[in-house]
Amino acid sequence: MKNRGYKVGSMVMNRYQGTTRFGVVQSKRQDSDGWANYRIHFFKDDAYQASQRHRAALTGEDFFKETYRADEVILIDPQWLSDVLKSYGEYHND
Repeated sequence: MKNRGYKVGSMVMNRYQGTTRFGVVQSKRQDSDGWANYRIHFFKDDAYQASQRHRAALTGEDFFKETYRADEVILIDPQWLSDVLKSYGEYHND
């Protein structure tokens, strides 16, 4: 049981079956087992959304998640991500 303590506004990453998703924490609640659970707004999430619609069409069940437990997301430093993308651009332009 971990309470990672991410704050509202923190940037996070989630991996779902090979899809990397980036988003921002919108709200947090503690469950009865002590886990922090987060509602997250994901950016450019078309691939995940399409996969969940397809899965629902196949199974007749809704698998869209409303909240994510602390161990399902990783804190991301936006400046680090910006630096990585800048470095890639510099590498790519060589």
